Amino acid sequence: MNVLFVALLVVLIIITLLIDFNRKEYGKEYERQQAALSLSRELRQTSDDLHRMALIITLNQENIFKEYYREIAGILYGENMKPQDYNRVYWDYLLANGVRPRPSIGEAVAFPALLQKTDLTQAEIKLILSAYESIQDQINLEIQAIQYAIDQSPKPLIIQFQDLLPRDSVVLNFKNDSINITKHKQIVDSLIRASNTFRNSYQANIGETKAKNLATAQYFMVKLKVTENLDKYEKLVNYNFNLHLGNIQYYREVLNSMYILLVVLSILTSFIALLMVDRILGKPLNTLLSNLQLLSTGELPESRIEIQSKNELGRISQYYNHFVAHLEEVVDFANLVGKGNYESAFTPLGNKDALGNALINMRDSLQKAASEEDERKKLDMNRNWTTAGLANFGDILREQYKNEDDHYFRIMSELVRYTSSVLGGLFLLSNNSEDTNYVELVTSYAYDARRYRKKKIRKGDGIIGTTMIEQNVVHLTNVPIEYSEISSGLGHTPPNSILIVPISNEKIFVGIIELGSLEPYPPHVIEFVKHLSDDLASTFASIRANKQTQLLLQQSRVQSDELASQEEEMRQNLEELQATQEEMARREAENARFLHALDMAVLKAECDIEGRILSANQKFAQTMGFSILEIDGKPIRNLIHRADSDNFNTRWGEMIAQNLMFEISSTFKTNTDWLWLKAKFIPVVNENGKIEKVLFIAMDFDSMFTEKVNPLRKSDRY
Repeated sequence: MNVLFVALLVVLIIITLLIDFNRKEYGKEYERQQAALSLSRELRQTSDDLHRMALIITLNQENIFKEYYREIAGILYGENMKPQDYNRVYWDYLLANGVRPRPSIGEAVAFPALLQKTDLTQAEIKLILSAYESIQDQINLEIQAIQYAIDQSPKPLIIQFQDLLPRDSVVLNFKNDSINITKHKQIVDSLIRASNTFRNSYQANIGETKAKNLATAQYFMVKLKVTENLDKYEKLVNYNFNLHLGNIQYYREVLNSMYILLVVLSILTSFIALLMVDRILGKPLNTLLSNLQLLSTGELPESRIEIQSKNELGRISQYYNHFVAHLEEVVDFANLVGKGNYESAFTPLGNKDALGNALINMRDSLQKAASEEDERKKLDMNRNWTTAGLANFGDILREQYKNEDDHYFRIMSELVRYTSSVLGGLFLLSNNSEDTNYVELVTSYAYDARRYRKKKIRKGDGIIGTTMIEQNVVHLTNVPIEYSEISSGLGHTPPNSILIVPISNEKIFVGIIELGSLEPYPPHVIEFVKHLSDDLASTFASIRANKQTQLLLQQSRVQSDELASQEEEMRQNLEELQATQEEMARREAENARFLHALDMAVLKAECDIEGRILSANQKFAQTMGFSILEIDGKPIRNLIHRADSDNFNTRWGEMIAQNLMFEISSTFKTNTDWLWLKAKFIPVVNENGKIEKVLFIAMDFDSMFTEKVNPLRKSDRY
């Protein structure tokens, strides 16, 4: 049955291809007919164009019309290129307007050569060439008539016969025939001879030459021959086309009939095959349908489809049973994942198993979410542990103790217990004002007992001393046995893990916490101790401050008596100070008046170290002719005459580099003129000794000593 279907399908395809081939053959034959007819139309058009142009030349012997005539003949013989869309209207338009409507394109091809590009029969070639030769005869008669008109005209002869036609012969090779067209040169030679004879006999018998015009029966016979040959050619072309068309249509009808017959046979064969399939495969398909219906409702069928066959249905049953078994595995895997068993194994059917891979991704996502949830709970637990510890130690730090050593021990013992350490020590910076390069062990706690040990560690000695310099947290694991004796204050029993945290507040070093544990410290414990060290730094600084305050109070009691004796002396000094202040106030008033007078008399401005004006007094603005806003930010060097510019830049650089005042006398540019000023530049330094700004003070010498200004400088003002 399968072979029959394949055979019918192959035959249908072959017939379809033959029908398409038949359609293409029709198109090719139609194109051949149009190409053949276009040759006929071109010759007919050329004959008419030559005739009309010859008539014009016989009436009007202008050279332009003779050139048109030669161009038409040159297109026919392949000497000139054919204009685009060449037709009868082309020459009508040119004669009427004197402008060519379209340019010439392509290559120049003689008419016989065009026959090589068309699929013509031998009979068609002979007819079209007969018409072509008749046109040559037409050209011969028209040239004679043109020459006759030229000779009859009083105008001088401008163009010779041989200029009207091309001189080269045309050779046409078509299939197995060889046709030599050599009439061109013969025509030219005969016309030259006829011309000479005509010229000799013109004066003797002018009546005999009248027969050489375009109204002769010979000329009309040639034109008629052209038309008859072209009509026969077109009839033959149409006949051949209709003959081929009939054959094509016949084969098309045969192919269409065969196609319809095969379609009917295919339908009948399909119907018979369907009956056989329904009889053989009905029950298995019904079972498959019922099971698929169960699957569509989400229920897994218990039965399997058993078809012992190697055909398509047997493979379908095999794939179906395999799919149902895979669904059972999917259900078991999903139940295990739902119970939290993220380690259960499951193998998808392949890389493109969408359901299986989606379940694997779901399991991985749930496992990752569970892991992240555990980590979050652990972080929350550690955060709560840290918060509770900081709150507990906050209460301990606020407790009041008469003895600061007891306070230190209370803090250290609670820290060892809260961090699950076994050892702990607290080092504080020395109170000795003469030597602060060491820390001293103020308290230690080891194995639930208070240790009374005194130990000093200098800066740079061991890990404790290095921490004093670097002030970084140090966490040691795999501690060597000799560690506690060499660089620690924890005694003889070495722990397995050491945590050293500097106690500092705003970069002010206070001390060091040293803890020891049998296990490495978790990160959250290390962070807790670091946070606690900030609070301890403040508390220890406060304790030290309180202790220092008590010492100061004792010293103040001793000094109070001394102050009482000095009070009278201070009172006398105050009276003297008051008198001094009154004198200073008087001098300040005098200085203020002096500065006001100076501000009215001199030009004053403040500049930055780059020389840009920051501010100026009213005298400066009035003298220079600028407003305060115009002066702001203006470079002072732009106001100095160009002759003094280099000297000013040198002196300014020396002032900035050496903090030296300098003086300069120069011509300064105002808004409208130039002024001769004597100026001083005074650097103003800040508390660090660096130049903050430059004070500019100048006197207007130009108005005071105008006659003393250098004449050269006056000429340079403009």
